[in-house]
Amino acid sequence: MDVNNAHTSEGVAMIQPPDTASPGPTGGVAGAPATGPGRGPRLGWIAAALGCTLLVILGIVLVVGGSPNEPGVSQQSSAAPSADASREPDDPARFGYSTVPALIGLTGDQASAALRAADFRAVDFTVNYAAMNSTVEWQSPAPGTLWSKTSSVRLTLDPTTATPALPQPNPVYTAAPAAPTTPYVEPSSTYTYKVTGRNRAMITYSASGGNTSQVSSARLPWSKAVDSPGISGMDFAYVSAQNSGSGTIFCQIIGPSGNVISENSSEGPYAIVTCQK
Repeated sequence: MDVNNAHTSEGVAMIQPPDTASPGPTGGVAGAPATGPGRGPRLGWIAAALGCTLLVILGIVLVVGGSPNEPGVSQQSSAAPSADASREPDDPARFGYSTVPALIGLTGDQASAALRAADFRAVDFTVNYAAMNSTVEWQSPAPGTLWSKTSSVRLTLDPTTATPALPQPNPVYTAAPAAPTTPYVEPSSTYTYKVTGRNRAMITYSASGGNTSQVSSARLPWSKAVDSPGISGMDFAYVSAQNSGSGTIFCQIIGPSGNVISENSSEGPYAIVTCQK
């Protein structure tokens, strides 16, 4: 076997590529240092194995991680969230935000009106029994804060600054004019008895206090005024006359109003006539 084409080591034939250099006069490679048997082929195989290993590692890196400079790979798809999710909105009113106004120094009623004007929906007052006309001494959030319209704005009122209520004027009552009064006149209770005829007569009548009086031989015509005849509280007017001769005899009772309330007559010798109420 030609020494330029094969070497034998420990019974294994190893083929060596032909040398591109021109052979020297003795059959060796011109200008090349002399080498021991089998050293050149082993170095070639090791270099080839290292190159293959590097190619495999590079392929794995490209498949798993992707190229750092290649757009559209998984590294960019797993990037941080969009900047719109972390920054404040360009139009706060569109997203339900508004700027908290300065409320310290306003009364509770004025602060509520200012928050409604800024489109805030809720306000919480600290419970300290302060009237709504007290002034605001603390607020949260601070003035100028961009705040959600649906979140509460908390206020504390200073109860010592409440404005006292103005005293209400007392109503003036005007007494109604008094109705004209008529002097009281005691009603009259006087009755008048009358007896007429052409003779004399014996007359009996009721007097004041329930007493009875009598005139034995009264000249006719006869009359007598009696105040409240009969028993007290119960007027009872009565007169009776007996003629002393013949002819007609008359009797009358005239009441307090002047009207005749009873009259009668009787005719004949010693006739008796009676009137009563």
